[in-house]
Amino acid sequence: MIHRLPEEVVRKIAAGEVVVGAFSVVKELVENSLDAGARRIDIEMKRGGKDYIRVADDGVGMSEEDVILAIQPHTTSKIRDIEDLYRIETYGFRGEALSSIVRVSRCVITTRREEDELATRLYVEGGKIKKVEKATAKVGTTVIVRDLFFNVPARRKFLKSASIEGRMVVETVQKFILSRPDVHFTLIRDGEVVYNAPPSDLLARISLVLPDVSKGIVEVEGKEGYVRVRGAVSRVGMWRKTRSGQFFFVNGRAVISTELSKALEKAYGEALPKGLHPVAVIFIDLPPDKLDVNVHPQKTEVKFSEPELVTHAVYEVVRNAVSKTWKREMPRRKVTYEIPKVEKETLKEPLKLLEAERSLARVEPKVEGKWKFLMTLRDRYIVAEDGESLMIVDYHAAHERILYERLKKTFEEGKMDSVNLLSPLSVPLDGVLISVAEENRDLLERFGFSFEKVEGGVVLKSIPSILPLSQIEGAFREILEDLRLVKLSSIGDVIEKILADMACKSAVRTGDRIDPDSAVELLNEIERMGLTSCPHGRPLVYRITFRELDRYFGRE
Repeated sequence: MIHRLPEEVVRKIAAGEVVVGAFSVVKELVENSLDAGARRIDIEMKRGGKDYIRVADDGVGMSEEDVILAIQPHTTSKIRDIEDLYRIETYGFRGEALSSIVRVSRCVITTRREEDELATRLYVEGGKIKKVEKATAKVGTTVIVRDLFFNVPARRKFLKSASIEGRMVVETVQKFILSRPDVHFTLIRDGEVVYNAPPSDLLARISLVLPDVSKGIVEVEGKEGYVRVRGAVSRVGMWRKTRSGQFFFVNGRAVISTELSKALEKAYGEALPKGLHPVAVIFIDLPPDKLDVNVHPQKTEVKFSEPELVTHAVYEVVRNAVSKTWKREMPRRKVTYEIPKVEKETLKEPLKLLEAERSLARVEPKVEGKWKFLMTLRDRYIVAEDGESLMIVDYHAAHERILYERLKKTFEEGKMDSVNLLSPLSVPLDGVLISVAEENRDLLERFGFSFEKVEGGVVLKSIPSILPLSQIEGAFREILEDLRLVKLSSIGDVIEKILADMACKSAVRTGDRIDPDSAVELLNEIERMGLTSCPHGRPLVYRITFRELDRYFGRE
């Protein structure tokens, strides 16, 4: 039987579309502050924002009548009729935002206009006004949100952990820091300052939010038709394994767009290796009537009237900027080895020394085994025979898989081997990755890392013995990026990926030369372990039987 839902249930459902977590509360409140002309916005949270959020601004404030009206459903100062929805140039046009927040929390709103002697303080619980009083306060508005979803237990149960909710708040604030360099932002998390960002310029803000790539940035600016594109992108060679370093803003509003990311990455052409992504902070400005921002409850998506024009503008502007740096910055592969002092008669080719240097347990030579080494091809493949067939083996992939199996076994048994650094290594990290590192300190120690948190990053004191020192900083950052995605993937999958990546970084590389004894040892080991593919799924061996060869040459 169909029946009409009670109004209170309808409003709670609507609130859940706008308020999906602590980060969305912060997003809506900060957008309201920006629309109020704030030049400084202070954000504070406790327990990831689940228990406490405070957003204070120095904007124009509200009168008592306005603040009482503002918490009612479908109230706004931004639109009057349906046509206004297609001319929006502000953030907080959705009237249900503040109303939704107060309906699922306990709120205290303090606001004062410049012309008012005293501020108005409003106490609201579950959408109901409990008390209105006058108070002493500076011009602007402060909203305190406590006990998010206290009256909707089913929704509160599905909030993430305090650490993940807090990290998502940090990610949200990062977008505001990048998009509005003219505004002073502060963020305090559980009593600790995460960001203190006074007014500056875009490059300064990129250095604050993306410290690892700030020195490898190319500024971009251009226009195509009515679309203006500006911002900064990473130089060739400054890649990440995820798109976490890509920020797009359309008319100042942060958006998520796969199409924009594809246009950005297409601009790098063949310079961008498969599976890697550039970093970018891109602003797209166009007439407000050329897009619809009202296609998502949290306004994280937009719909363009001419999407092809927008993506082509991004492609052209980025391509023109980065192509100027390609010739002088295209990375050239250079392999170097530090050869320890040994007696001449014991010196064989570099792989043996490389393996010893990387703490790879040696397997006793079995050259007299069934494998007969023939040659290597293009410093990439081992060619051997076993009496019945010709075998071609990708020796990087084979070595990588062997290391992966050993790392996995060691990790499962407890803790991987590590070495203490005589000179601690400083690794610059943004606020989100610092949080990820602290949240996963025990797990990182099992991987062989120990560290101390410092301003702007961490200092590594010990590292996994298997990783080359030259790759430690990049490897540590990539591990944090993988752990950042635990909210989307299982921890088991993430651990396996990390181990696979560590094995890849430690394995002998394509281009490294390999001596016959080491080649046979490698072949014997993959046979003993029954390995057929690398940790990423690529095959290790291509086999052609001599019978197939005889048949091909007409010898049967």
